[in-house]
Amino acid sequence: MGHRRRDECVANRGNRCLVDSVTLAATGKTDEETGKMVFYLDRNRLREGRKARVVAQFSDALEAHGACAGNSCAVCTDMSASYQAGVCEHLPWAAITFDEFHAIQLVNRAVDAVRRQEVKRAPERRRTRYIWLQDKHAWSNRQKARFAELKRRNLKTHRGFRIQETLRELFLSAQSAAQAEPLLDRWSG
Repeated sequence: MGHRRRDECVANRGNRCLVDSVTLAATGKTDEETGKMVFYLDRNRLREGRKARVVAQFSDALEAHGACAGNSCAVCTDMSASYQAGVCEHLPWAAITFDEFHAIQLVNRAVDAVRRQEVKRAPERRRTRYIWLQDKHAWSNRQKARFAELKRRNLKTHRGFRIQETLRELFLSAQSAAQAEPLLDRWSG
């Protein structure tokens, strides 16, 4: 049946849906491209939080749409332990991949924790949070000037930022899992 990806997307008015992007043999397009929603996560389910039962409901929705959930070979999800447990239970043959957004988010949290420690020791470094957390390509001229000033101070936050930027560049440069694996090994080693 092709590639299958379970991921959240924003639906109308803050609700979320889980989409199954199955490659359609007839059209060559994925459900994501055609906009077909396979599983809708409404506000009531959203309030339940990230639970393994949401994956069970998603698995049931796949079956209802004529797909065999047991044939899922890969799932892209965030790093929620409950989602991981749900995938292991309900999609047991699926390899779990964490998406770029959540990997970068995890590194951002670490960089921000280091920044907060440094701000406690040197309050003049306040109001620098978004410089460290934003993609440097999105900076304003003022942020670029502030970064140049901060970079000269040999901050631990700057070292964390360099690690974060290296990870971003890795995601941009790797075109396949085969290319990404040695790059990730080097990045984490």
